Amino acid sequence: MSEKQTKVLLLEDDAESADLVEQMMAAIKNRKVLSVSAPNLSKALELMKQFSFDAIISDLDLPDSSGLNTFSALRAQDKRTPIIILTGIDDASMAIQAVHQGAQDYLVKT
Repeated sequence: MSEKQTKVLLLEDDAESADLVEQMMAAIKNRKVLSVSAPNLSKALELMKQFSFDAIISDLDLPDSSGLNTFSALRAQDKRTPIIILTGIDDASMAIQAVHQGAQDYLVKT
């Protein structure tokens, strides 16, 4: 039986964090995860125009965007794909706003 493939866009400017998330996705059993990384919002938006993704994992603090502006730009580009925020910004108010605006979840890196 062939494994179902899940395509994930990983928006992360820190190489170590991106590697860690990719390793965790590679360890998922019963599902092959194909991850495509983008180091900034501009590249992520370009990839979203070219490809369809099953999920997006996004940091909020990037070289060319920060805070909820990052999430808003992703959501404006694609209103249907689930977006999980994985960020170092530990702000409960921002987390609540993101989820109210449609984020699937808001996770803080520790």
